[in-house]
Amino acid sequence: MRAEKQLLLDEIKDKIDQSVALIVTKYQGMNPNLESVLRSTAINAGGGFQVVRKRVLMKAAEASGFALGREMLEGHIGLAYAKADAVQFTKAIYQFRKENEDVLHVLGGRFEGQIVTAKDVEQIS
Repeated sequence: MRAEKQLLLDEIKDKIDQSVALIVTKYQGMNPNLESVLRSTAINAGGGFQVVRKRVLMKAAEASGFALGREMLEGHIGLAYAKADAVQFTKAIYQFRKENEDVLHVLGGRFEGQIVTAKDVEQIS
């Protein structure tokens, strides 16, 4: 089991390192169909979305050179990551969020190597 956790940690760290922007989200009440729509939205905008365990995300972020506070990570956590155009990606995620306000909440993120708040992410979008 330890090897599987290390593979998961490495996978998340690679996504963090290779992305131009990250958006850490909290979701609740998302059914499989809606999650599929979110993943498709993220892919079509040049990125991806993955549900992650808090502890794995915290360790992967730390290994990538930045720290996420446990207080920031409340609820079920999802990681949206942009591979190319960070602004277009952020707009797509915020459009999904606007259409599904009770389901997806932005907690913060990282743009151009800097940690940003949820308010900053909203302004970028």
